[in-house]
Amino acid sequence: MFLTAVILVITAAAARRSYYISILIAAIGLLGAGRCALFLHPGPNDVSRFASGKIVRLSGTVCEDSIISGRRLKTVIRASSVEINGKTNPVSGRVAVSIYLPNETGAKLPDFGDEVSFSGFLREPADFWNPNDFSWKRHLAAQRIFAVISASLQKSGLEINENSGENPLSRAVHRLRHNLLDYIYEKYPG
Repeated sequence: MFLTAVILVITAAAARRSYYISILIAAIGLLGAGRCALFLHPGPNDVSRFASGKIVRLSGTVCEDSIISGRRLKTVIRASSVEINGKTNPVSGRVAVSIYLPNETGAKLPDFGDEVSFSGFLREPADFWNPNDFSWKRHLAAQRIFAVISASLQKSGLEINENSGENPLSRAVHRLRHNLLDYIYEKYPG
């Protein structure tokens, strides 16, 4: 984007009467580049400050659909607090969650809008060295996720307070979306 803005500025600067347009385009390009640079870094109160690979107790609200893949539940939580070494710290930010499930589970699993609290290993996302290739860490950063937590359902002490943490309107829209998708998949399978 920045390179495009520079090319447009040079082109516009070639024409004398387009001087103000070239300045405007350059300013927009610089603002966009600055916003992008800020967006890819965590805020001062982000949960990632505590991402040291140690066991913590995380509390927050499920803000995306929970997906079960094999024996693992994956979701995203908007964190509200982290308890570490017996001290509760207020935090903000989003956390990618992986909860490993036992073979047979009849337990209630977290869903969109549920307030949850559980223990697990909080760390920064791994970024494997792949030059000019996909980066999991950058992918999560683009979603404003700078920490991941993994836990076992049996050892996590998972507590779920259903539908208490999300706006009722958001829950209604979310439920409507799921009902609509279920209807479409039922009517038009495949």
